[in-house]
Amino acid sequence: MNRPGKGDWLCDVAWPAAAYLPELCARLAGDLHVVHLVRHPLAMVRSRATPPWDIRSTAMLDIDTPTKYGRWIMGITPDVASWPTVVERTAAHWVLWNNLIAPWASERLRIEDVTPDTVNRLARIVDPDAPGVLSLQPRRNVKPDKMPPLTWAEVEHIDGLLDLAREYGYL
Repeated sequence: MNRPGKGDWLCDVAWPAAAYLPELCARLAGDLHVVHLVRHPLAMVRSRATPPWDIRSTAMLDIDTPTKYGRWIMGITPDVASWPTVVERTAAHWVLWNNLIAPWASERLRIEDVTPDTVNRLARIVDPDAPGVLSLQPRRNVKPDKMPPLTWAEVEHIDGLLDLAREYGYL
């Protein structure tokens, strides 16, 4: 998809799009449907804070060697960098990034609840003639045996995390 200033967007499903929402919403005013897709905080933290086992799943918020996205995240939400561990920084990222999206959201969906009907409904917002899907692809890049367990006790002290988790139906 095109980024602001480089053309018009039809849709974007990538989490980095959140950083562009204020500009997009100002430019497109009432002609925008923002779907706030949330993921279970422990699952997100666990996957993003896991030491590198896959090139696409590095510990992006490692302070000594953050990934390109990690540096970008800390530029957009600098409070992330104030937490001492990768797990805490990643949990803070979950809170702060969701807070970036929430004010602009037309609706919120939990990724765990998405069905083919959900995908079809959203596709028809972009294109009323979009063909329907009958099934969803299985989850990819999930290697639970290589991801250490994570408990609420390890992240409950992150400002706003439990409140958002409760609001989103994860507690």
